Order: sequence, then structure tokens, then C-alpha cells
Amino acid sequence: MISEEKETEEYQNRYRFWTDKRISQLSFFNNLLLTIGIVMIGYIWSENTNFYINLINIKWNITLLFLALAFNGFSILTGLILAISRLYDLRLTSNIMLTRKRALKNDIKLDTISPEKESFLITLCSVIFKYNDYSISSNDINKEKLKILNYKFIKLRVLSNSLGIGTWKLLNYQIITFLFSIIFLFLSTLVN
Repeated sequence: MISEEKETEEYQNRYRFWTDKRISQLSFFNNLLLTIGIVMIGYIWSENTNFYINLINIKWNITLLFLALAFNGFSILTGLILAISRLYDLRLTSNIMLTRKRALKNDIKLDTISPEKESFLITLCSVIFKYNDYSISSNDINKEKLKILNYKFIKLRVLSNSLGIGTWKLLNYQIITFLFSIIFLFLSTLVN
């Protein structure tokens, strides 16, 4: 018979394992779509460099190539924003874990209020330009500044939560726009 404590530890280890796999696969898939997207731009450009708009005599193969290029560009842009978001999310999460460890070591109880959501783009821009305002250093962890520490800790969790949710949404946008670019590229070859 396995004790409840060992069983809990086993599930925690499994959770860590699969979380690590999920993060690795997210990064791999994002990098794969970025690479294929950049290669696809080269292919589209080599197919026809005479992109021009003629409203009277529409050339459908060029129009569809242009649409493929536009959707592919958007896919690459969302992939790059996704990569930046992941980097800052990991940085915030690391700071959260280090803060919890330091607080535990100093016998300080941090608030565990469930984080709210904030706008993803506002959060990302805020974190990129003002990360040092949000990070918690070892000097910030003391009982005299507990109210400020709790405020900063909750803010860190809110920012990390918003970036995490936004990352998965961006991945969906990246996939959808990439698929549209493939469809338009395929259609342009059929029309040609």
C-alpha cells in the first residue's frame, strides 16, 4: 500500500514532467512554424516578384500569393510576439518561485489571492519596458515591508498569468494564420 504522501509526491513529479514536456513542445512548435513561415516567404517571393494590383484585370494567382504572403507574415509576427511573451513569462515565473523560496526561508507568509487577468498586449508592453518595477529582489523580502511585498507578489502573479493565457491564444492565432497562408498558396498553384 502506497502512503498518501508518496502518492502525492508521485503525482507532483508527473505534473512537473508533463509541464516540462508541454513547454518544450510549445517552443518547438512555435520555432517550427516560424522557420517554415520564413522559408515560405522565400518561396512565394521566388515564385513571383511582380506583385502589383490591377483592379480591372485581376490575376488570381498573384492575388492568392499576396494573400498567402500576408497571412504568413501575420503568422510570423504572432510567432515572434509569442516567443517574447514566453521569455518574459518564464522570467516572471522564475521570480515568483524565487520569491516564494526566500519568503519561506524568512518565515514570511505571502498572499495567495487568485490572480486576475489583465490585457495581454498591455501586460507584455508593460513587462518589456518596466520589468525592474515588478521584479522582487532579496532586499524586498522582509516583514516590515510585508504589505508592499504582497502587492508586488500578487502583481507578479497577475502579469505571469496574463502572459501565460496570452501565449496560448497567440499560438492559436499563429496556427490559424499559418493554415490560411498554406491554403492560399495551394489555391494559387491550382489557379496558375
